[in-house]
Formats: sequence, structure tokens, C-alpha cells
Amino acid sequence: MRRLPRWRRSAGEQGKFWEMHHLLYDETDRWATEDAERVLVTLAESLALDRSRFEACFNGRKALERVLHDLYEAQGVVQSTPTFIIIEGERGSVMRGARPADQFVALLTKRLEAIAALKESPDTSNDATREGEAGG
Repeated sequence: MRRLPRWRRSAGEQGKFWEMHHLLYDETDRWATEDAERVLVTLAESLALDRSRFEACFNGRKALERVLHDLYEAQGVVQSTPTFIIIEGERGSVMRGARPADQFVALLTKRLEAIAALKESPDTSNDATREGEAGG
């Protein structure tokens, strides 16, 4: 359903993006087989969202523009499903296609060990960078 990303974004305007995200997946059988609009309104109400704010956001341009922005940014990066993007600071790596879980564990373990080694490094330039990043 094309409206679901806007539904999540509109809930996000009231700090309930992830709650709506999880509800949409948990209740897929309901909104996919029943009157979707009625079910989705019920889900929004179950999160105690301000209905007028929610509807104004959903029917306005802001949520749609945000979704379109996200789609535009993903072009060229996400070309198939599944695609996994692992971000470290300003860098990232892309893994395309289904992979065994042990490949993810190995990759993430390697990245975490590299980060831990940087934090333990006696190099003072790394300390200054970390302090600057932490606001120190």
C-alpha cells in the first residue's frame, strides 16, 4: 500500500514513528484484508495520536515529501532486496542479497573490534577527535 510510508511519517510527527511501524507489521492481516482506511485510523487512535494533527500531516505535503526524499536517496544504493547498509560514522558499506547469518556476525564482529581498537589506541589525535565528537 503506497500510503503506509506516509502513515508512519505522520505518526512520527508526534513521536510515534516506530510504534506505528511495528503496529503496521503486527496488523498486516487486518489492513491488507479489511477496509484498510478504517483499520489504519483505528491503529492511529490506539497510539493516542492527535487525530487532527495526524490527518493534517498525512494529507499535507510534508510526509509525502519526506518519503519521496528517502526514495530518492536510496536510488543507486538499494537496487534489490534484501539490501543491508552498515553505517560507521561518515562511511558505510552495502551488502546485497540474502546472506547466511554467520556472515553478518563475522562482519559486525570485525567492525566492532576495529572500533574498540580505535578507542583503546594511545594516539592522542584519536582522543581529541573523540572529545570533539562528544562535545568536549
